[in-house]
Amino acid sequence: MLVFVKAAKPADGFVDPKDKREDSVKDVQNRVRKTKGLTLIEEEGGADIVLVVAGRGVESERSGSIARPVGDAVVASPTYQNWLMLYVTLEMGSYRKEFSAGARFWGDAARFVGSDIGKWVAANRAQIIARRTK
Repeated sequence: MLVFVKAAKPADGFVDPKDKREDSVKDVQNRVRKTKGLTLIEEEGGADIVLVVAGRGVESERSGSIARPVGDAVVASPTYQNWLMLYVTLEMGSYRKEFSAGARFWGDAARFVGSDIGKWVAANRAQIIARRTK
């Protein structure tokens, strides 16, 4: 399957220099190169599938608690795990499917999303090929 990867355009048209979606585009491109059955291409027009890096962010999840001494007492304080979240939209014509993954490193989040996309493509290969020939 021929795959093109790009970043989503900001809705307001302004580019935020702190937005690192282009870094995630490179991570997803690297994952596509390593995924059997997927071929990264440079032109969107020839793609069977377009992957759009829609966004990335940090989500916190309560992971437990830790006991801390406070004077003569011991107080339990919650602990949190931060996840670097990557959001990618798979596009084929008017069809859209959202993928997301969280990890401790951006490259790992891209690897997890890429793995899910690879499984989806393998499961839907016949339909993708049928759309190509229409």
